[in-house]
Amino acid sequence: MEITETALNYNTASFNSPCLYEKVVAEYLRDPTLKVTDLIQRLGDVSIEKIIMIHLGMQRDPNVMEKFTSDMYPRYLLVRYFSSLISDMVSDPEYFQKILNNEPISSRRLEVHITGGVCPYNCQMCLWRIGEGGKYIELKEGKGILSNDKWKEVIRQSKELGTKIIIFSGGGEPLMAKGIGEIIREAKKLGMTTLMYTNGRLITSLREKEKETYDDILNLDWLRVSIHGATPDTYSKIIQRDPSYRDFEEVKKGINYLIKDKNPEMKVGCGFVIQKGNFFEVEKMADLARQLGVDFLNFRTDCVDATEGLSPEERAQLLESLRKIRENLHKRYYEKTLIDFSDNLIALMNGDEINQIRIPEECRVHFYRAAISPTGRVAVCDLTAEPHYSSPEYTIGWIDDNTDFSTVIKNGSRRIFRTKYCKYCMPGQQSINAIWDKLIHDAEVGILPKNQPFYFRS
Repeated sequence: MEITETALNYNTASFNSPCLYEKVVAEYLRDPTLKVTDLIQRLGDVSIEKIIMIHLGMQRDPNVMEKFTSDMYPRYLLVRYFSSLISDMVSDPEYFQKILNNEPISSRRLEVHITGGVCPYNCQMCLWRIGEGGKYIELKEGKGILSNDKWKEVIRQSKELGTKIIIFSGGGEPLMAKGIGEIIREAKKLGMTTLMYTNGRLITSLREKEKETYDDILNLDWLRVSIHGATPDTYSKIIQRDPSYRDFEEVKKGINYLIKDKNPEMKVGCGFVIQKGNFFEVEKMADLARQLGVDFLNFRTDCVDATEGLSPEERAQLLESLRKIRENLHKRYYEKTLIDFSDNLIALMNGDEINQIRIPEECRVHFYRAAISPTGRVAVCDLTAEPHYSSPEYTIGWIDDNTDFSTVIKNGSRRIFRTKYCKYCMPGQQSINAIWDKLIHDAEVGILPKNQPFYFRS
């Protein structure tokens, strides 16, 4: 049966088709994280077995996959998270069972902040900049920076406890960390996937002066350069550095080197956080990404209101520019560069206010992407690993001379973290929490990850 464009209207408020399959698809379009028990309550007298059959149909339906993964659908990033997570849980059912049993497991993705807040920039939206000196508050309290040997121990132990992906980010600029290369090598030696978020300023210098470290960077699987301005003037204002440093030019040069030197499997892209100081350059940024030949460009918003908001007129200008980018994207104007937008931006481009994701009582982000601060705080997410947003309610434990990562995880395996204490939960974390809530609740009524609707196989 073909799912029509009308039936899958992205902004539909109701769906009157008598076909149960279409009704289920429509309910998931409204909320991909809808728990099966709630779905059945809405549909009436439907068995779990019937829902599973419909889910299996959705998995193989190219029309369904196309609609849920289209950049016209204002939950497509959420569905991408969901689909990837389901595939991972299907490939490793033992890990999922350990979660259900409250056994000690490490986050599937582990973000490590290894620099202690060191960075030449002073970006307006940086989470380590907020609070004037917040970067170093834990150092003042006597918490020391973890050594490279300790970080390598963390990576080894995380691998043993289930981590598959190491993300180098936060805590400052990761390329300023002494010994970053040896830590990357440790993760690669263990067969782990490695990702990095960087401002890219030091890439050229490393290529010219520290060839071994540069080669280690080229051995990453994925690297995203934060570049929040498409012209030298805007870029300098965002990072709050004098234009005489020629930072913009140096970053572009570094990206060009990466594109030239990298192996075909490595993905290199850019991230652009839209804010008052740069919203007028989104089209230029898309053009720049195309000129640089990067693999991807992520447009995101300031999710914790670290910067000044846009006026209604500025917002209208932004949306017009984003719609032009999306239109050009559909025409393949940007060639090999894939551009994606956060879900809230897609909803705004569609002229629709996105439905609020339901927030479960329990926070489970740490199953997907926990983070460790430079001083050893093991936090449930990357935001709560930052000094300004950290709190005991979202700290799994501390790594120090007497306590290793494995011990922290074992001691914290039965802790329950409540979402009600978090004032700044970002959209990505909200989505991940809702996804885990569905997966766990559905498993309790007999629907395992392999029978979820977004385990796409067409």
